[in-house]
Amino acid sequence: RDVGFAGLKDKFARTTQWFSVPVPVDTNPDWSLLNDATCRVLRVERHRRKLKRGALSGNRFEILVRDLEGDRQSIEEILSTIGRIGVPNYFGPQRFGRRGQNLSGAIALFTSNRSSHDRFKRGIYLSAARSHVFNQILAARVAQKIWNRACLGDAMVHDGSNSYFQVDVLNEDIRRRTLNGEIHPTGALWGDGCSDVAGDTLNLESRVMGENYSLCQGLERFGIKMSRRSLRQIPGGFEWQFDGSDRLKLMFSLPSGGYATSVVRELIKIEGNTSESGV
Repeated sequence: RDVGFAGLKDKFARTTQWFSVPVPVDTNPDWSLLNDATCRVLRVERHRRKLKRGALSGNRFEILVRDLEGDRQSIEEILSTIGRIGVPNYFGPQRFGRRGQNLSGAIALFTSNRSSHDRFKRGIYLSAARSHVFNQILAARVAQKIWNRACLGDAMVHDGSNSYFQVDVLNEDIRRRTLNGEIHPTGALWGDGCSDVAGDTLNLESRVMGENYSLCQGLERFGIKMSRRSLRQIPGGFEWQFDGSDRLKLMFSLPSGGYATSVVRELIKIEGNTSESGV
């Protein structure tokens, strides 16, 4: 409970991350005692505050794909496209739990007459419901091939920030900045309040809300506030290396909230999973 960390890393990944541990000022523990075959302390610093979840700017990934099958030239073309235009910014499957149990938990929470006593689980369930609605909005725009294009009435977010504005006039400057990755269209993270979109975009999000009415109503009832999330993520420093014919190493960075699984899914078909973006 007292140990702080910025994010929940993948369970089976090898990660480098910070933890904060409360220690009296007049003590100096030997942190090297934590070193073993599975953990190594790299650096120790004093700080006055506990590290909170979400207090990170992003993550750097190195992913090794084994047993890769496919035409190498086609794979190279897809990789180049991903590096240039990005991928749909889906919430990854880990957000929804094994066999979607977090979303099932949200449905149970919304249909019961009492709130969960476990604040941690309640937060996970609410996040899963919100993420599901967002993914449905994004999937609808992917189907229309407008997930990476600005539309009249969109709320556009500036790259690397949470600042967004509504597109009242769809001019060449907006199109150019979108093409260059300076701004991105957004989708609703559902909650109580105004969605800040208009026209066809408002109609699309309203339709998805109607299809997920119980989830949206539950989020509003629990006081979750409406916000926006970019529909697109462009991996930073995107590089790749082939190791033989069946191994591929991917290297890229994503801002906080980005899912590496959403990048990999656009390249690789795993157990029936196919790209939904048209990339």
